[in-house]
Order: sequence, then C-alpha cells, then structure tokens
Amino acid sequence: MPAPVDADPKLRALHVVKACPEGISTSEVANVIELTKPTTLRVLRELEKEREVYSRTYTKNQVSVWYPNGRLVHPYLELFRELRGITFRASVQAGRSGPMVQIQERTFSLLSGDRVEGAVFVEMGAIDDLIDMLQEVKKRYELVKGGNIPSVIEGGSQ
Repeated sequence: MPAPVDADPKLRALHVVKACPEGISTSEVANVIELTKPTTLRVLRELEKEREVYSRTYTKNQVSVWYPNGRLVHPYLELFRELRGITFRASVQAGRSGPMVQIQERTFSLLSGDRVEGAVFVEMGAIDDLIDMLQEVKKRYELVKGGNIPSVIEGGSQ
C-alpha cells in the first residue's frame, strides 16, 4: 500500500486503517506512514479517543490490531448541525452488530483544522430509548431549576 500524501500524520494513519477493514497492526501502520512505532501508537490512540478507530490486542503475541470504526451506510444518512455554536455530526454507520448512529462533537480552528472532540455510538434500535432518557433529564432539570425537586426520584440517583 503506498503511503498517503497528506502531511497530517493523523489523517495519514486514518486513511491507512480505513483501507484495511480486516485490521492492521501498529507496526504495519508505522511502516506505511513512515513514522516510528511509538509516534504511530500515539496517533492511533488519538484517533481511538475520537472514536474514528478501535483496537483489539491479541494476547497470544501481544499485537494490537486497528480497525476503522464503522462505515457510513449512505451519504444521505450524514447530517451536520450547529447547535448554539457547537457543530455536531450525526451519521448512520455499519457496526459489528448492525446499524449504529454516531454522534460527534466537532470543532474547527485554523491551527488544528477539523477535530472530533468526542463521540458516542448508539444502536439504531436504542435511539427512541435515548431520546426518552434525554427528555427525562430535561424534565428533571426543569424541576430542579424551578425548585420543585420531588423527595423521592424514581429510576435514578438524586
């Protein structure tokens, strides 16, 4: 596999991992993007924190293998929205156990470019449950804000 031409090591590593859906070791990524193994591992861990990739360590030979985290099902299933000054990306990804909704918080600066600040994956079948939970949190917040906290709250901590 030829090395990606992008100067950003994170984008280069992500390109390599996405090109290998069957998985690729840290050493193999390092060889392709022409960085040391420790630097490559740091870059891959950053991508893992951003939920762009995930890894599995195989104990037999202690090798970490990296995989792309989902694959966009269809371009129509990707939305970007700015909510009160924060950009979010919601997309439907092909997950290991079926379709997953990925929600990312993104930022942009001239120095670092487009960055994922955090992300969460939710199984497609659990979206309604997540919406119900968020509505319950909002309802409880309104009670607390109004000083109307019930003495016993069901289904959660006080």
